[in-house]
Amino acid sequence: MAEKVGELYYSVSLDTGEMIANQRRVSAELGKTTKELDSFRARLTPVAAGVAILAAALMTLKAAKLADEFRLLSSRVEIATGSVEAGSVAFGALVAISQRTSTSLSANITLFTRLNSSMQAMGGTQEDTLRLTELVAKAMRVSGASVQETASTMRQFGQAMGKGQLNGDELTSLMENSEYLARKLAQGLGVPVGALKDLGEQGKLTSDAI
Repeated sequence: MAEKVGELYYSVSLDTGEMIANQRRVSAELGKTTKELDSFRARLTPVAAGVAILAAALMTLKAAKLADEFRLLSSRVEIATGSVEAGSVAFGALVAISQRTSTSLSANITLFTRLNSSMQAMGGTQEDTLRLTELVAKAMRVSGASVQETASTMRQFGQAMGKGQLNGDELTSLMENSEYLARKLAQGLGVPVGALKDLGEQGKLTSDAI
């Protein structure tokens, strides 16, 4: 239809039937989309809730496992030191050593527990054992060994000190993974690094000597 406004004419073409049909199609599509979204949310909510519950359970289990490991490690230190009080002090010091040197707490505790009895037998103190533990940890890090190599070598070195001699695989591990520590050990004994293997085979790399 045509309408006149002043001297201007404009035409408006209306197809009422077509407008109604278009509106219905749009409404239908919107309704379909809304239903799909509601269905998706309905499916997602239980899944999301399940994931949240699983994550919380895993965190709880991890925390419990970590607490158990700490209790076990703490008990090992207490046994090595002979008392709860001394063990508590040593455990705190070993945690600090591990943080300062970026080395394994478990490996440091193994080394400490192996060394402590030998150190005390030679007239040393718990503080001496802690200082030696930190020096060995630092030497391993200076050597550029990986975390796994550092932990493995420190455990083996601790085992060697526990049995009273450094030789065999334990000596090989030390020489391969901590050239710095091996060099310092050789210097302390007044021999070239290459002689350490022979000394080990001869049973001369005792805890006292080291």
